[in-house]
Amino acid sequence: MTNKIKILIGLIALEIIAIAFSISSKDTQTSVNNSNSQTFALTDTIGVNRLVFGKNVLQQNNEGKWTINEKHLADAPLMRQLFALLQKIDIKKPVSANLKAEIMAQIDKQGIDIQLGSANDLRQSFRIFGKEGECYAMRTDGEVFVLYVPGYNISLSEVFYLTEGDWREKTIIASRFLGVKKVSIAYTAKPQESFVIQRDSTFFKVDGISKLDTNMVGNYVDAFKSVRVFSFLDKPALKDSLQKVEPYCIITLEDIDKQRSNSIKVFANKQSLYGIVGKTDELVELDTRYFTRFLVRKKDFEK
Repeated sequence: MTNKIKILIGLIALEIIAIAFSISSKDTQTSVNNSNSQTFALTDTIGVNRLVFGKNVLQQNNEGKWTINEKHLADAPLMRQLFALLQKIDIKKPVSANLKAEIMAQIDKQGIDIQLGSANDLRQSFRIFGKEGECYAMRTDGEVFVLYVPGYNISLSEVFYLTEGDWREKTIIASRFLGVKKVSIAYTAKPQESFVIQRDSTFFKVDGISKLDTNMVGNYVDAFKSVRVFSFLDKPALKDSLQKVEPYCIITLEDIDKQRSNSIKVFANKQSLYGIVGKTDELVELDTRYFTRFLVRKKDFEK
């Protein structure tokens, strides 16, 4: 698992399961120079509506919603985590004199520009490069530092290098309990574990089950108020290979509001979960720790 994946899981998982926003840090080192401690931090976020991370541009649209590259809505939980990080950026240490020339050359050649602010008010501007878990940053005056975020055991460079698909809104289904008409899972290899949950005149029923665990059914249907993916992937070769095999299962939700209806084909291997979203035909990566809550079996609804 790459550092980027570990970072993203850490940032998003905490938001999803509603744990207080804190990540214990294993690094107890503090800023070596208090006068420089706010050099890179975004101390004032009022009026900030544009963030540039290399080729990726996060900015607010006319409705005040954050977008990525003017193509997709940005993920709201991830944006909240991002702003918490940007406000706490600190200098871990200056780059030593004997390494400065080498690091500057790498920043020039392989680094990306970071701009924080708005079109008419640039609050922060620097260039960064990630190496061996460290985030090196060069100011406009040529000074180079190693950056970190106190209280977070992550590398800033991994955050800045997230892809467009990582920044995108991750919710693919946002139904409402009273709006759900039908939920079904079709398991291709074990069809006997497949099921259909349908709303009836009083509650829901599961085809083929007479003694129903209504709490289990209610909690399961309620989970479809927010079905999230881990990331949108731009990997045509992987998508083509997956489309040549049978999916592990197909999850389908039908809502009274057809705009909320959607489906996803789930593909599983020993290391990863992938999906192809029904409405958009897009390839996504799924977080196994989160997504397995949806992969239940028919007998799980028996009382």
